[in-house]
Amino acid sequence: MNQCSRVKTQIGQYNVQTLYPKGRLAQLNKIMGEYKLAVMGVSEVRWNGSGKTETTNGNIFLYSGLPNADDDHIKGVRILLNKNIRGALLEWNPISERIITARIQTKLGKISIVQCYAPTENVELDEKEAFYSLLDKTLVGIKRSDIIVMMGDFNSQVGNNNQDIEHIMGRHGMPCDKGMKMDNF
Repeated sequence: MNQCSRVKTQIGQYNVQTLYPKGRLAQLNKIMGEYKLAVMGVSEVRWNGSGKTETTNGNIFLYSGLPNADDDHIKGVRILLNKNIRGALLEWNPISERIITARIQTKLGKISIVQCYAPTENVELDEKEAFYSLLDKTLVGIKRSDIIVMMGDFNSQVGNNNQDIEHIMGRHGMPCDKGMKMDNF
């Protein structure tokens, strides 16, 4: 990044529920600017295929969705990079319709961003386990020297027992199977 290490770099995550209708991408680009985000992870994009696009104002959009254009427009993840840091992008990888990674160079070192969109509670257990297995494999494949930023919509409630993890979790929630998977992960 072309930013001093003393300057805050804003990173955000947003579940858009869809970017499929015309005009939604422009809205997201506007939100990124309003919040002054350098990096924005996006869940439930609902674009098929994978690729890299540039907006009219120079921001970079990396996306990963279902492989075929004929598939339903469901799932999908995206990482948006502000035009000011686009030159810092070293590599990116569309892992699946639920996981995408990007690696950027900063003055502090390399940062690997992992954007996720976990299955909801009402899908089969096999699909949930496959997601967490692939996420684990993805994280293991990241260089140990990188700073990892993992974000996304994990569709998870972790319950209300926050003893010893108060710094990352509030007191309100409902137990569910996937919440335990997230806790264990």
